[in-house]
Amino acid sequence: MPAEGNLRTSLREKLKQFSLLSKGCLKFWSNSDTFVGGLPDLTLIWKGHYVAVELKAPDGHLRPLQKKCLSEVVTAGGTSCVVRKSERRGFYTCEIYPSEHSFEFSTVESFLRELDARRS
Repeated sequence: MPAEGNLRTSLREKLKQFSLLSKGCLKFWSNSDTFVGGLPDLTLIWKGHYVAVELKAPDGHLRPLQKKCLSEVVTAGGTSCVVRKSERRGFYTCEIYPSEHSFEFSTVESFLRELDARRS
């Protein structure tokens, strides 16, 4: 399985353990059967805020269509980020797009808490 597929599987498991819906969050995974180029791998609506998440392998790069889509999300007032597995076991790195700001997280709760802090 490619590195991005492993990352997707790993994050899906973490999301299953954390009942986002009961905490006011909706989540949508892009579906490869109805794939539209450039759409983010994961879309969250967290506390009324749109969050687009693109999953990438540690050495993966955004394609031009992905950059365009993530930029449009930011222009519309949402948050865009790129998530990769961290070098630290059990952690992920979230890069806020298009800035170079990033943070590490190990749980969905810590990811959402950090997003909240950055919006404040």
